[in-house]
Amino acid sequence: MSSNKSFEHYVEQVVSVIPYSQKKATIIKKNLIKTLEEKTAQTGEKDPIKLMGPIEEVSKKLRNELLENIPLNNPFEYKSKTTLLGLPLVHINRRYGGVAKGIIAIGSVSVGVIALGGVSIGILAFGGLSIGLILALGGIAAGGVLSMGGLALSLLYAFGGAAISLSLSFGGFALSNNIAVGGYASGKELAIGSVAKGRICIFNQSGTGDHLFNLYEYTREELIRAVQSVKPDISDFMKNIIRNFL
Repeated sequence: MSSNKSFEHYVEQVVSVIPYSQKKATIIKKNLIKTLEEKTAQTGEKDPIKLMGPIEEVSKKLRNELLENIPLNNPFEYKSKTTLLGLPLVHINRRYGGVAKGIIAIGSVSVGVIALGGVSIGILAFGGLSIGLILALGGIAAGGVLSMGGLALSLLYAFGGAAISLSLSFGGFALSNNIAVGGYASGKELAIGSVAKGRICIFNQSGTGDHLFNLYEYTREELIRAVQSVKPDISDFMKNIIRNFL
């Protein structure tokens, strides 16, 4: 094997265990080979290990240099020149502790009409913790009209692992001041679930309430008529819930 081949093999092994991008790895390899060739010209030595050291040690040194050059946060920030209502149309802020504020806001903390980030507050909010005037989606989501998430809180409609709302909740654990549907459902007016609690209670395991209906004993339409017999003013919305969620 020629000295160049030896250098190439050595450099490939050194760089292969370091998470460089392909483009950067190519540059690093060329620099390492150049260094080896310069040292060979100075000393006459052709063994890359004697010239630079064991592969593991060189790789470790390069990894440490890589980590030292990686900032703790990506300081990238962008604001569009176009504004609306005094806010940039788009604001992306990935600075440590920075807040993105814009019509479209993206960042660890974002506030905007459409907000995306770890903590998002907006009319439409998407993030780990999201608070949306209309729509919120996230691990923890609180929305005025609709929320969806692991924990979903809403004035109207909530869908999630745990869903809590004033109007309609649907989830593994569903709690509502009106209608709840879920594995465990507690709805003040109507509850539908394996375990359900409500004034009108539709269940397949156990139920607690004023009017109890075991769903195994009825077809959908029979169930609607049975519910209508105890609630003559039942709304079309509630009928559709019974039809579609059973």
